[in-house]
Amino acid sequence: DTAKGTVAQTLPYSAPNGLFVGLAFSPDGQMLYASGGGGNIIRRYNLDAGVLAEQSPITLPTVNATGAQVNLFPAGIALTSDGRRLLVADEQADAVTVIDLASGTAHTGAAGHHPYAITSSADGHAAFVTNLGTDTVSVLDLTGPEPTVQKTITVGTHPNKAITSPDRHDLYVADGDSDQVSIIDTVSNA
Repeated sequence: DTAKGTVAQTLPYSAPNGLFVGLAFSPDGQMLYASGGGGNIIRRYNLDAGVLAEQSPITLPTVNATGAQVNLFPAGIALTSDGRRLLVADEQADAVTVIDLASGTAHTGAAGHHPYAITSSADGHAAFVTNLGTDTVSVLDLTGPEPTVQKTITVGTHPNKAITSPDRHDLYVADGDSDQVSIIDTVSNA
């Protein structure tokens, strides 16, 4: 409770279950999504009168298209502007997964090294993912069934958290080991 400065609710998890860095609200503010890290799930919670009620999680793929085992390890998450798709930065798999929330289908595609934070363009046709293991941000095309890298933008070392301006025209990236903020124009991708 931000007015009182007190904890209103706690949802505990026992090891090895847990959460990682990603949180995202649905556009109507009624559903909260949280990345489940090593559990390879996205937790879902209904929000009613300030109280969270956990729903069944979204399970991420554990094998890739060739049938090989993968540990996606979901980190940052974001919703497209229309709230229909959930974007997941798969930190351990160097990948991004796009989940259609209506059908539950998930499509995974390559990204940069150790993707960490992810945001969506204003029209939902592109995503921007920080690559914590390098000095880049990947721009992904979301218009096909699988996300595909269309451009890689060099920023400072170890880009981590990223946030867009309210109009989603600018992307602000915290470059952890460069102690700087990079600003990317999301229209020109520069």
